[in-house]
Amino acid sequence: MKQYIKITNFLSLAVICLLAGGCKKMDATYSQYLKTVVYTGKTDSLKVLPGDGRVKLTWVWSADPKVTKMKVYWNSKKDSIVKAVTLTPGIKNGELIITGLPEASYTFEVYTFDNDGHSSIKATASGSVYSATYKSLLLNRPIKDAELIGLNAVINWYTADDKVVNVEVVYTDNTNTQQTVTVLNTQSQTTLPNYKSGTTFKYRTIYLPQVDAIDSFPADYAIKGVYEDASARFLKNYIRPYATLAGTAGYDGTRWGVLSDWTTNAAAKTYGTTIKYGGYDNLNGNAAFGLEKGLTTPAITNGKIFQTILLPAGKYQFIWNQGTTPTGSANAGADPRYVIAAVGTDLPDVANVTTALGSASFAGVATANATFILSQPTTVSLGVVVSFTSTTVVQSLRTHGNFVLKYNPLP
Repeated sequence: MKQYIKITNFLSLAVICLLAGGCKKMDATYSQYLKTVVYTGKTDSLKVLPGDGRVKLTWVWSADPKVTKMKVYWNSKKDSIVKAVTLTPGIKNGELIITGLPEASYTFEVYTFDNDGHSSIKATASGSVYSATYKSLLLNRPIKDAELIGLNAVINWYTADDKVVNVEVVYTDNTNTQQTVTVLNTQSQTTLPNYKSGTTFKYRTIYLPQVDAIDSFPADYAIKGVYEDASARFLKNYIRPYATLAGTAGYDGTRWGVLSDWTTNAAAKTYGTTIKYGGYDNLNGNAAFGLEKGLTTPAITNGKIFQTILLPAGKYQFIWNQGTTPTGSANAGADPRYVIAAVGTDLPDVANVTTALGSASFAGVATANATFILSQPTTVSLGVVVSFTSTTVVQSLRTHGNFVLKYNPLP
């Protein structure tokens, strides 16, 4: 239906007629203001839905059957597009995708036309276009930790941004087949079944900049590895019951001994006369990794017990666990004690632990984790260093738990 607007001002014309004594001459002079202006029906409920280098315009058609064309302007009318229109009975909604748009905010003006060139009043709406700049700012959802547990890799996630749709994780399984897992933004933990040991996975986070966006935007892929318990691969004699050197060189026959497969320096051997022992404590028959400085026994100054290993490049966690059973386990006193990893064939003194690859104090705690990274294969010493010198409080270390070395193949 056409819309008709008569532009008149009856009051002004009446005044003019009175002053001029008639309207015949005035009719000729002001006839241009009495023309009828014809408008086609305008689009209604115009919206701009953002996309990747493009937008989608949506609207509701007017009831005017004469509309045959529409024209959309943007960029201050420097750019435009024309679309032929064939209205279908019962179809009220329309849409148009405009592509090739630089990243920016836009205001769009929409006009409709009939075959006689009559135009509608403009309809306007604003929206944004996203592209390279937006993509460059996208960060992948952060990972708390990823570890191989049994045959499966388990990923624990930090909370996702509210614009995250999901995360795509791509990994290799034990049959050398590539698998893809989709992680919803509400999930805090993901399991990758039958994960192939020693491999990495890649992942990317998918964003939706606005709830009505027509395109999603992926962050760049990030590559991650999972930590694996590599203790059995690299360590020896690392779990209770701990073994000693053979014969009297390794055990005094009652309580104290020297660990096999570990290097124990002289400072850690404070028990015995002819043969000195330290590092192994069989109190209550528990065969523990142990050091102790009693109230009247010699001090242990920079006592060191360690294993020296050639490790491949990667990320590592060297963990000391005190353990809780059987009875008699102890980590008494507050004198310095560290689980430590250092380059080379020795450990630094207590005063120099900060020069090590990684270290963690285990005074007063039941577990400690020394983390470190190797960019290339490196000879590393892993163990403990203590200085037990107190004469008022017994200082002891008896490990009924174990040492753990976790390995992540990605440096």
